[in-house]
Amino acid sequence: ESPPRDPNGMFSGMVVFFVGTGVMSLRLQIWKRKLLQMGAIFNDRFTGNVTHVFAKDANLLLEKFDKELLIRTKAK
Repeated sequence: ESPPRDPNGMFSGMVVFFVGTGVMSLRLQIWKRKLLQMGAIFNDRFTGNVTHVFAKDANLLLEKFDKELLIRTKAK
């Protein structure tokens, strides 16, 4: 069983979106669980409140999203 989410954890304030392409689903679940435990919040959609985008590499990220969109959102 996973420890509960720490709303004051080191990743509190982060709103995360994952580009799952090229990442094994088990690994993706582990990353999500760990980030959640440390205070992050996840979005299933890339919206304006996303602060961080995780992808296997930049090419996969740019296949999914237009570079100008990423610049405008200021997501890291």
